[in-house]
Amino acid sequence: MVRSRKETTISVRKLIIFLHSSGKSVRNVAKLVNLSHSTGQYVIKHFKEGNQIENKVRKGRPAKLTERNQRFIIRKFVKNPSLSALEVSAEFNEKFSTTISPETVRRVLRAAGVNGRSARRKFFIKANITFLVPMVWRRKNEELNLKNLVGTVTYGGRGALVWGCMSASGLDNDPMHTALNVRLWCLHNCPQNLKTPPQSPDLNPIEHIWRELEVRVRKHGIKTKSELKTVMMGEWMNIDAEITKKKTSEIYSQTLKSCCGC
Repeated sequence: MVRSRKETTISVRKLIIFLHSSGKSVRNVAKLVNLSHSTGQYVIKHFKEGNQIENKVRKGRPAKLTERNQRFIIRKFVKNPSLSALEVSAEFNEKFSTTISPETVRRVLRAAGVNGRSARRKFFIKANITFLVPMVWRRKNEELNLKNLVGTVTYGGRGALVWGCMSASGLDNDPMHTALNVRLWCLHNCPQNLKTPPQSPDLNPIEHIWRELEVRVRKHGIKTKSELKTVMMGEWMNIDAEITKKKTSEIYSQTLKSCCGC
C-alpha cells in the first residue's frame, strides 16, 4: 500500500507565515516549527501565489476504503488464502456500511503484493484427495507455506477415467473410427468424415468439448470422487448441441485452410 503523507495543520501553517513575515528565513522558520526546509518553503510559496493557507479542493473521487477496511480484507486472505474475492466482499458488505465489489477486493490485494496463484501440491502418503488444483492468494515467495499448499498423493485417486462421445454430422480420424465396422456404418449414416491425422488432439473436436467440460467443473467446490462424478455428468448434459456444432465447424474450417492454403 502507498504510504500516506501527514499534512501540516492550519495552525502550523499560520505560524510559519507569521514567523516568515517577521523577518526570519525559511530555514530558521522550519527549525522552529520542527518541519523540513522544503515543507516550510512550500507553505510560504503557496501563500504568496494564492494568498491562502488551506489546500485547494482536490479533484477526483476520494478513496472508498479506509486503511482499517484494507487491513480487514488482507487479514482474511492471510488466515485463509483459498478464500475467493466474492466471499470476502459479501462478508465485508455485511460487516461495514460501505459496499464493495469482488474486483475492489482484488485491487486491494494486488496493491498489498498479494496475488492469485495456483496452489502448490505437497505429496503425502495419506491425504485428503484433491481433484482440481485450487487457487490461493499469497505474496511472492510464499508458495511453500503450509496454508498455500494442497495435499495430494503421488499415484491414483486424483481424478476419474471418463469416456464420452459427440457428433456434429461427422467423425474424426481416430483409429477406433477407422475400423471396418465403423466405416461401413459411417458410409450409410455419416455424410462427412474429417480426414485428420490419428492422435491429433488439436484437430479433434472432442478435445475442445473436454476443455469446455473442465472449465465448467472447476467452478464447483469438489471434495470427493462421488461429487466429481455427479458434477461431470450434470455439466456434460448441460453442454448444448450448438456448442458441439460450433467447435466442429471451427476445426473443419481450420482443416480446410491448412489443406487448401487459403
